[in-house]
Amino acid sequence: MSTELHIIIPFFNARGTIERTIRSLGNVVPSSRAGLRVVAVDDGSSDDSCGVYEKTSAQVDGIKFELLRKSNGGSGSACNLALRTYGTGWTMFLDADDELAID
Repeated sequence: MSTELHIIIPFFNARGTIERTIRSLGNVVPSSRAGLRVVAVDDGSSDDSCGVYEKTSAQVDGIKFELLRKSNGGSGSACNLALRTYGTGWTMFLDADDELAID
């Protein structure tokens, strides 16, 4: 039985960094991507963060990407919204200006 890993990425006006963050998910070994789900939460951005996220995530194969949108309430409320979308598995938080390292 495989366990899902959920990566939660809250963001607000992260147009300049979200692409790099999503591209870094390509460092996950392809054979390990089956149980990986990314839940990004737009916390009321007024820039094109969502468009950049959607375009970039479509270029990373083998990972389930989801985008939630909400009015601005802060990173904590964005993370809590994402946590309510599933019940089991591991959770990892990644900021929109972080990169996932190899391994």
